[in-house]
Amino acid sequence: MQDLFDIPSGVVADVQIFTGQLYVGGVVAYQPWIKPRGKTMCQIVAISGGGGGGGGCGKAAGAAGGGGGGGGGSGISRYLYPLHVLPDRLYCQPGAGGTGGAGGSSGSGVGGSAGVLSYVLSYPVLVAGNYVAISGAAGPSPGGAGTASAGGSGGAAGTIATAAGAMIAESWAMSTFIAGLAGTAGGAQTGAAGGALTISKMILGGTGGGGCTTTEFAGGAISALANTPYTASAGGTAGAGIGNPGFWFKPNSIIYGGTGGGSSNSVTGGAGGSCGSLCYGAGGGGGGAGVTVGGRGGDGGPGVIIITCW
Repeated sequence: MQDLFDIPSGVVADVQIFTGQLYVGGVVAYQPWIKPRGKTMCQIVAISGGGGGGGGCGKAAGAAGGGGGGGGGSGISRYLYPLHVLPDRLYCQPGAGGTGGAGGSSGSGVGGSAGVLSYVLSYPVLVAGNYVAISGAAGPSPGGAGTASAGGSGGAAGTIATAAGAMIAESWAMSTFIAGLAGTAGGAQTGAAGGALTISKMILGGTGGGGCTTTEFAGGAISALANTPYTASAGGTAGAGIGNPGFWFKPNSIIYGGTGGGSSNSVTGGAGGSCGSLCYGAGGGGGGAGVTVGGRGGDGGPGVIIITCW
């Protein structure tokens, strides 16, 4: 059985995973963590929601239209605490993944929405003095919309957490912060494939959708990495192919983002690939440009908080 995010082996660990947002009375509520008995150390891993992909441009046949950009991927924050310094109850709020933007209808697409930070608090009020863990300084940005004059921009990566003296509990922690991976740009309105992405982080951004005038182009692909087991994920094929969804490559715990949709000069553009419930922090793919209606951008993956005690 494979452990998740370096859970210690050879001991009986208590692992609690928090994902998905809990709503009470229409308000995002905190999910409680209860300190387990008989343990001495605690590791907290916090990951933000991924950025949503941008929608592709809706255009007339033979006219220019850009693909939507891919959403950015989350960074990772890891904290190691002596368990005795933490209160008996913590309050967890995993961040939501950003939604993909709608494809344009006879015009520009709609940009996606940003991924939301994940928080662990010592007291259920969202102020810096209560932070025990935070997934970054800023969540992943969304992919930009494809327009008649440009492909959408790739979403910026989630940035690393900075305590800056405000995170009181971190005085006790050993912490590691890893920046995320940006999404790639949508294909140009003159006709181009969406930007390809090279694997360089554990959590990936999404790729851009294809742009089009008269020639149709594929969405951006995630390239295989030479001399590694990391596989490729193709973009949506030229002619309105749908981008591949994000997935978790479990043999090596790499989380792939969605790939971009293909463009079309005759029908609706291909939708960008979305990230499912286990694609923590990954970015959604951008939609391809299409006739009259562009492809929808893919949704970013959800945030997650993993608390392991041993």
